[in-house]
Amino acid sequence: MASLKQTSITGSLLVSGSSIIMPNLSASVDSGSGGQMWIDDSAGLELKFTQVGSYGSQNSPFTCLGAWSVGGNMINGFMESTGFGASNNAALTAGGSLNNGTYNAPTTQIYNGSSWSTGGGLINGRYGAGGTGTVNAGLVFGGGAASNTYINATEAYDGSSWSSKANKILPGPKLGGSAGTQNAALSWGGLYSSSPSSCTEAYNGSTWAAGTAVPSYPAMQGGSAGSVTAALWFNGGCAPFQTTQTIGYDGTAWSSFTSTNFARLRNTGAGTQNAAISMGGCCDCAPAAKVSCTEEFNGTSWSISGNNITPRYASTGAGINRSALLIGGRETTTGSPLTEEYTKIILSPFTYDAAPSTDSWSGGAPLITGARKPGGFGTQNAAVAASGTTMDSPSVSLTCTQLYNGSTWSAGGAMSQGRCSLAGGGTQPAGFVAGGSNTPTKYSLTEEYNGTAWANGGALITARSFNIGGGTQNAGLSMGGYTPSNSACIEEYNGTSWATAGALSIARYGAANNAGPSQTDGVIIGGYPVAAAAGTAFEIWNGTSVSTGPNIAKCTANGGGGVTDSNNITINRGGAPTSQVYNGTAWSFGALLPQTMDSNASAGSGTAWGVFGGICGAPSATANVFLLYNTPEICSTTPFQLGAWSNAAPMITARGGVGGSGTQNAALAFGGYTPTITTLTEEYDGSSWTAGGALIIARAYMSTAGTQNAALGAGGYTPSILANTEEYNGTAWTAGGNLITGRSIFAGTGLQDAALAIGGVTPSVVACTEEYDGGTWSTGGALIIARRSLGAAGTQNATVGFGGYTSSNTADTELYDGTSWSKGSSLNIARRNLRASGTQDAAIGFGGYTNANSNSTEEFNGASWSIAENMITARYSLGAGGTGTAAIGFGGGCDPSTLQAATEKYTYGAYCVGAWSAVANMNVAVRDGVGGGTQNAAIQATGANPSGASGQTQTYDGSTWTTQTSAPVNICESAGSGTQTAFFQASGYPTTPATSIYNGSSWSTGGAVTVCTYGRTGSGTANAGLLTGGTPVSTATEEYNGTSWSAGGTAIVGKRYAGMNGTQNASISFGGQSPSTIACVEEYDGSSWSTGSPLNRKSEVPSEGGGQCRDEAIMIGGVDSVRLSNVEIYNGGAWNIANSILQPIKNGQTGGTSNAALTFGGDISPGAVIASTYALNFSNPVNCGLQCFWNSLSYTAT
Repeated sequence: MASLKQTSITGSLLVSGSSIIMPNLSASVDSGSGGQMWIDDSAGLELKFTQVGSYGSQNSPFTCLGAWSVGGNMINGFMESTGFGASNNAALTAGGSLNNGTYNAPTTQIYNGSSWSTGGGLINGRYGAGGTGTVNAGLVFGGGAASNTYINATEAYDGSSWSSKANKILPGPKLGGSAGTQNAALSWGGLYSSSPSSCTEAYNGSTWAAGTAVPSYPAMQGGSAGSVTAALWFNGGCAPFQTTQTIGYDGTAWSSFTSTNFARLRNTGAGTQNAAISMGGCCDCAPAAKVSCTEEFNGTSWSISGNNITPRYASTGAGINRSALLIGGRETTTGSPLTEEYTKIILSPFTYDAAPSTDSWSGGAPLITGARKPGGFGTQNAAVAASGTTMDSPSVSLTCTQLYNGSTWSAGGAMSQGRCSLAGGGTQPAGFVAGGSNTPTKYSLTEEYNGTAWANGGALITARSFNIGGGTQNAGLSMGGYTPSNSACIEEYNGTSWATAGALSIARYGAANNAGPSQTDGVIIGGYPVAAAAGTAFEIWNGTSVSTGPNIAKCTANGGGGVTDSNNITINRGGAPTSQVYNGTAWSFGALLPQTMDSNASAGSGTAWGVFGGICGAPSATANVFLLYNTPEICSTTPFQLGAWSNAAPMITARGGVGGSGTQNAALAFGGYTPTITTLTEEYDGSSWTAGGALIIARAYMSTAGTQNAALGAGGYTPSILANTEEYNGTAWTAGGNLITGRSIFAGTGLQDAALAIGGVTPSVVACTEEYDGGTWSTGGALIIARRSLGAAGTQNATVGFGGYTSSNTADTELYDGTSWSKGSSLNIARRNLRASGTQDAAIGFGGYTNANSNSTEEFNGASWSIAENMITARYSLGAGGTGTAAIGFGGGCDPSTLQAATEKYTYGAYCVGAWSAVANMNVAVRDGVGGGTQNAAIQATGANPSGASGQTQTYDGSTWTTQTSAPVNICESAGSGTQTAFFQASGYPTTPATSIYNGSSWSTGGAVTVCTYGRTGSGTANAGLLTGGTPVSTATEEYNGTSWSAGGTAIVGKRYAGMNGTQNASISFGGQSPSTIACVEEYDGSSWSTGSPLNRKSEVPSEGGGQCRDEAIMIGGVDSVRLSNVEIYNGGAWNIANSILQPIKNGQTGGTSNAALTFGGDISPGAVIASTYALNFSNPVNCGLQCFWNSLSYTAT
């Protein structure tokens, strides 16, 4: 099993779709105290961070770091726009400018978590305004209408249009900040008559009133968060006077808060006064001074989080501190369309076969009586604290016994002799203590405990104190001690008497006071004076002799320990808050204690133990503290799994409002809207759709249940509302019993003979539930909230229903137990017309409609919803089938312009994490060459090296590069592709029609191209090659058969300097110049090109070459006004952001696929040509230990 160990963490983690993003940080969250990552299985299996402070623990999200990912681009890019919203899946922006007020937009844009849509336009176009609220209830106020023209107009948004409200007192743009809601807003600072203002104004839904002036000057262009009575303003100023200030408003007055770590202005913020985020900004108003740092505020202090991806300022923000958006802004000279999403939650579930828990210290119930140097034995949940002393002067020996039952301490029987520094062993109902002292007396006395009372046992041969004990009541162990000299003596107890058994290598006292539960596998660790005897601090007793174990990480004395056996030990260091862990091979540091403990007792195993009593903090403080230590046992052979969507074969007929049932590989689609209402049925076998038997009655928006060969469709619309039920047997449909209440746009779950029909419209929205037994419908328990267009998953007696529409979209969830509905946790995103699969305890909800088509996916674990990977295609009113870990969605839409035939599968699999590493440099630096092959058998040919255009050839074997025979032509900016033993290179600069073929050892001349140009891109192999594009920009495509080139299908967009992967009959071209940089993607099927999903960011001259699989394409680096380190991976349907290359590179070369890529050469600045080679490799996080989550996370397998 594998045990998670404490470590210092200096990065952030996001599992988002098909990538784990770990951006670099400029500082650590560990501010002088310890912490660790852990999995919380009580809240949707979140990855959390716990930081241990001076007392107790601070748990995430307070100290949990987040990470940034790329969102959908705005329709129109702006700077100085106004943004607000509830999360990074529901935001609005209004107004803005293209360049410092030169264009003042009335534009409203709405974000649904993946893409932007246009909302109702502002009455007054403006920039630099204040704003607050949600996408359905927003408020915008003030701003600039043109250069040096300020407005005080206020407008409210209702989800579709803006209306005028009472004017602000003072007009002006570049507000210091704003906060609140549509009917309770706050505005402060800004420009007024071309000068900074300190005015504060509050809006009550009707009028604006003056509040207390901002005390800081100048009150302009900072980040803001919070409400009217709890607002926060941070940074800001007027260039070059950026600040680190943070101040808060309580509804009456402003007061100072802890300053930010970085000075900046023109940043943006989101969240509340006690949970805020600061994003972007600049150090002055020059484009070169823009920043990407992110900070979070917890109500007390600011901490550094992951940098956002693209530095910019004058952006707008939305959301909360755990789910924020950074929108638009100034990246170069005009408004940017970029959107970035910030989040913290790891997607669930984990498929561990043991429930994870915190690997940390936590506080248990305090002792009844604080005791110094007590004896201790037992287990973590059944511990015994025996005797000890107070800290009085002179000290008073205690005779009390204290018993722990897993939650509280209670008094046990009194001992016959009070003493301290005594050894103990055994269990709570059968334990012993031996030795000890009551200054200056040393005792040989042994006492045995039966769970109620103590009785004297046999005396130790040698009276001593500070000895350690272990074993059981009838097979006990005493090791070391003080007599008053250091002792090496080992004695064994048989339940009646002690006998000398052996001697330690070094005499000592005050070792960690737990020798373990076995007389024949005892341990002694640390103590005095082993600091002066390196190599002997850890000794193991096997019942006959002593052996020396590996050195402990740090010398220790007067601490405690948890011991399972001699291979599984955890100890605390006396006088320090550190712990150390032994895994049978080596010692390492473990989780920090919440506070320093010394002269304490302990009880328990190496993975579950406790320390109690002793001295805590000041030397005069006798502790009654009880601290518990737990280590999770996580199966290292069970893969970490996440769900991901992939494209599957489309339906024969596009349709929405379609019924669905079955499984991922045996699904059924029936009825729907094509745009006429249809009887069509299609069956899916895991690879393709075929026609099935037609419905008796054409219908759409019905309730569905069952399997492919035993399906049920009930009710629906045709165009009147139906009550009819039909049953499918795998071939044909037959009539079943009618619903009691005819309805449409409702949900269904269960089987053909045990189904549930839920909600819907009659045409009124209803709450009714009906149950089907295979022949007749009967009334079930009504929903708590009447709704239509909901999703549902489960069985007749255990269903979860969620989302839908009442008078607006809802996120409410309800659970059905076969009799009645109860309230469950709400969806993260309110929506209607979504679909579901799975069970009540393991459901998935996907698609739907918010204010636009949604591709959002959420998973339900029976208690709460968590965000999962988005669908590739946003849609609503789709069909669905499958389970919570293997779902299928198909079709969707409700009018001719939105109808879908697309099919997607959601599948759980071993989730792999990618990381770049530097490998051997090429022998010669080169750019503008061509590359190909695989990660372990790559080829680089031609290009420009420091001496000019070249025919150089280099091959890579997975460890080293070898220089090969040069190509027949010295050329760069050519195209090429293939394997290390079947590679072609064609065209290039200086312009030539030449084609050269490499066979693994030598070059030969091939057939000339028909279009002589350069800047083309290629795919395929030496016997089946493909070329497209070229200078100046070209749509020409050519195909090679091993001998000659011929014309292929014309590309849709003329371009040059693009990237391309794939074969002659299945290729993908991405990015390039046309004539400006583009994100365009096209796919080739051997005869024609079609438009594909665009890149997330534009790029030209990405690394040239790549693998032979179109659906495993990879885009690396390139340029978009600046050199890029961006990496994007194609999954056959969409591009996903992957871990960035280690430095920005353009004009490089590539070999391999998205699963095992190699990139080599290129330039990192004008004239700086490199020989560097980088490899991208993937591995499963759990099977490799949590190192694959986090490179610095300590994980050991035992």
